[in-house]
Amino acid sequence: MRVRRGTLLGFVASFASASLAAQAPAPSPLPPVSEHAYRVEPSTGTLTPLEQVKEKGQERTGWSEYRYLEGAQSSVSMPGDETLQFVIRIDGSARTLKDRRSLCHFLERLVPGEDRRYRSDAKVRIEQEFSELVPGLDPRKPKNGTLRIALRVPGTLPPGEYAVVLGTCGQDMPMPGPQYGAFHVAAARP
Repeated sequence: MRVRRGTLLGFVASFASASLAAQAPAPSPLPPVSEHAYRVEPSTGTLTPLEQVKEKGQERTGWSEYRYLEGAQSSVSMPGDETLQFVIRIDGSARTLKDRRSLCHFLERLVPGEDRRYRSDAKVRIEQEFSELVPGLDPRKPKNGTLRIALRVPGTLPPGEYAVVLGTCGQDMPMPGPQYGAFHVAAARP
């Protein structure tokens, strides 16, 4: 049987690209709640919500203020020997979502205190990837869209308390506002 060389090469190329596509990890599902961070389970891709706590302030002297989260340790614990991935869903107008693409997310190390975890200046850069805008997911606001932000920690984290925060890109500066969830990293398994 005579087979044309071009046909055979085309078949091999399409087979190779199909097998590579099958090996590529599928994006994690869209979180059910906007403005909240979820951990992406590495083996299954399922979403686990981070601890949602309201940040509070405690006045020091003058204009400065301590920002803290209630509780000595987060109720959400993660192993210290895994690469961590998170996903956040943001709903809003096209303008709001465009503005959000210009901001960065960080992990902020929390300093334990007496029944509190204080915010610090210790930031961990994380990789972020934005999805395409998905229109019309909110039936109450059909003109709005939804953005999925995938976050990945390059490497592993030392044990401690952390929060996912929004900040200004290039300056590693957190904004006083959104804190998307807190979690505890346990010591690596021996």
